[in-house]
Amino acid sequence: YAHADSRYLTSDPFTVIMEGITAVFDGSVAAIAAYGIIADSPVRHPAQLITSLAQLYGNVLYLSINYMEDFRHTNPHPYYFYGYFVLMNAVWIVVPLYLIHDSCRSIYRGMLIAQRATTVKKSN
Repeated sequence: YAHADSRYLTSDPFTVIMEGITAVFDGSVAAIAAYGIIADSPVRHPAQLITSLAQLYGNVLYLSINYMEDFRHTNPHPYYFYGYFVLMNAVWIVVPLYLIHDSCRSIYRGMLIAQRATTVKKSN
C-alpha cells in the first residue's frame, strides 16, 4: 500500500495514530461484532454500528487530509492512484455505509417491537 501512499513509509504522525486507533479500538469492537454475528447475539448491531462509524470517520479524515495536501503523498500513476488509493479506500466507505444502514434498520425494528410490547402491556 505504501506504493500508493508514501505516508506509510515515513511514519507520518496522522497515519500512525489513525492506524493505531484502528488496530486497538476498531479491532476490539470488530471482534465483539464478529462474536455477535456468530452467536446471533443482540450485541452484534451496536458493535457493528460503532465499528462501521469509526471506519467511515477514519477514512473520511484520511481522504480529506490527502485532498487538502493536494495528494502530494499519493503515487500519480493511474494503477496506484485508482487501483490502490481510490478503489481500496472506496471499499472502506461503501461497506461501512451498508453496515450502518443494516444496523440502524435492525435497531429501529427492535425498538419498534419493544415499544409495541410496552404499549400492549399498559393497555391491559
